Amino acid sequence: MADTSTRTVERALLLLGTVCDRGSVTLADAARDAGLSASTALRLLRTLEGTGFVRRDDDGYRPGMRVVQLGAQALSHESLVSLAESALERLVDSTGESAYLNVPSHDGHGIYL
Repeated sequence: MADTSTRTVERALLLLGTVCDRGSVTLADAARDAGLSASTALRLLRTLEGTGFVRRDDDGYRPGMRVVQLGAQALSHESLVSLAESALERLVDSTGESAYLNVPSHDGHGIYL
């Protein structure tokens, strides 16, 4: 069985995933979705809020700016081609047509892949 600290991290990530999947979620819904008691969910959500991973408003909990920052950092290490490749392949497979990725450059000319 996982040690307590690993289990806590796992629970916090489940809650963060719930918040990100829903866009906005109440404490009760977040706890239910993650399979946690409301008190555990509240403790973890407060920690996530304190670190900027979630923010709380009148409607409940939403993804925080730290999630956006991490997402942008992760994407900055990926090429657009590698991110789009599987989607383009699915499009080709489902339609039987060709698919191209066009990335406009700053000078107005496109780069075709």
